[in-house]
Amino acid sequence: MLTCFFTPLWSHILDSKSLYVEHVVGDFHQIKYRGNRLNYKIFNQLHEDSVSFLKEAIPASNAQKKVVVTNHIRTQICNPECYRNSDINSAFVSEQYSLIYDWDVDYWIYGHHHANMPETIINGTKLVTNQLGYIDFGWSYYQVGKTYLVLCLSKNLTGNTSIFCSE
Repeated sequence: MLTCFFTPLWSHILDSKSLYVEHVVGDFHQIKYRGNRLNYKIFNQLHEDSVSFLKEAIPASNAQKKVVVTNHIRTQICNPECYRNSDINSAFVSEQYSLIYDWDVDYWIYGHHHANMPETIINGTKLVTNQLGYIDFGWSYYQVGKTYLVLCLSKNLTGNTSIFCSE
């Protein structure tokens, strides 16, 4: 049996960087949450909600295969070197190395930094990404032929949605 866990996971923006991050990161000018403009406090709360969900759901699962799918980057190990010292880094990366190490997850699919990174393995968990890049600027990093998982959603006759996965 396979269980997939989907969450944006967001990240935790440092108080000391919050004004700058809110000023330069487009999400804070484009995204509304419950009718209000997104701010770093809401962003951080959504991160905490996602972490809590995973901390509860993953250990409770008895699935033979577990796949986590998140938007934000889970560990600095998966963050491209050119971004690691960025003042806006906390808007995209939150360090979850110890949780990844402790959980029995087969794959962790992540995104958000717009640059491909090689597969990373933490205690048996394969962290994978295949970014398209910033296509509007002509920066595309998509790796053709690099398939880790194929997830297919289908509805059966009763209207229930099933997820099928193959490596």
